[in-house]
Amino acid sequence: MIRTTLSVAFAFGLLPLAPAQDKSTPAQRFAELQANLVKEVTGQLRSDDLATVAWGAYTAAEFRLATCGPDLRAKLAALAKVEPGKRQYAALAILDALIQTQTNVPGAEVEPYLEGLCERSALRHLGRDSEKNCKAILAVFRRYARGGNATWLACGNWLADAKDPEFVLELLRSPVVLQMQVAERGDAATELFSQLGGSIACSFFTIPDGYPPLARYDFTIGRLPGYTLAVDGPVPVLVDRDTWTSGECRLHDPDDHAFRTARTTWLAQMLESHATTLRFDRAPLRHAEWTDDAQFLALLQTAKTEIENEHRALVAACVAAELIPAKAAEGLVVTIETHLHDWRADKTVPLPAGDATPQKR
Repeated sequence: MIRTTLSVAFAFGLLPLAPAQDKSTPAQRFAELQANLVKEVTGQLRSDDLATVAWGAYTAAEFRLATCGPDLRAKLAALAKVEPGKRQYAALAILDALIQTQTNVPGAEVEPYLEGLCERSALRHLGRDSEKNCKAILAVFRRYARGGNATWLACGNWLADAKDPEFVLELLRSPVVLQMQVAERGDAATELFSQLGGSIACSFFTIPDGYPPLARYDFTIGRLPGYTLAVDGPVPVLVDRDTWTSGECRLHDPDDHAFRTARTTWLAQMLESHATTLRFDRAPLRHAEWTDDAQFLALLQTAKTEIENEHRALVAACVAAELIPAKAAEGLVVTIETHLHDWRADKTVPLPAGDATPQKR
């Protein structure tokens, strides 16, 4: 019975055929198996067919074939000359393989892939040495200048860790967004940011025929099962590696409060002890009780004057902390965006908006 079972196993390829005199150890046989895999992957990575290349990268990632690192990097460099729409799936597989094999990749080699499907995979590489890759990370940060997603938050955390001077200037030049909530006298102030709500994004992904399953990286905030820390900070950003199949959907429900306060917390983090005596908020909330135009405009002007004074003190503190040179601080005048939220029951008399932007309920 045992002899019959072994014969069937050999016939179907479940057990390797080996001569009876084979005295190789398990370690030697493993090394041989790995060498054969590397040879197969190397050949696939050198193919002109991008689906074949993707399969080679997929195999390298699944089996953690670190010796394939040079070939993976070489193919990534070659694909940089190919049109993004054609290369993206193969590039996605290569970027993941480089991460899974823990291959060190200079930032310049992944910068061409900081777009589309490959963006977050490329960012995972740049984040490994954020101090050397500040310029590229800052470019992605600026792409999401209005904030509101975990990729923007991850970039900010990396740049804050590096205390990048250009990032500090970016924050100081960005508008202070004043949210002014207006209600009738006696109404209780509300937590405005909780009423502004969030957004939910659904991402669909289609893999072309002939390609392997492709791994993508998903940044998020909040503690979720299966996610690991991507970058720490005032609001830590987590990352998940997930193998996608066509037609799947990923939902992201961001925390508006974390995004609203991020610029303030990054500056406080970089200023360290220099921030202890400062009072500043890059996205302040104000509650105004409505009486008449003159009273409301006076409240609005008071809030703006406070912001201007806080900004001047903040710039001076950044210079004192040597986050930015004194020359760069010259002419840094704050821009204030005012958003009005009219919570009055009686809106017969419109709010005197001036340069403010009324927000729809």
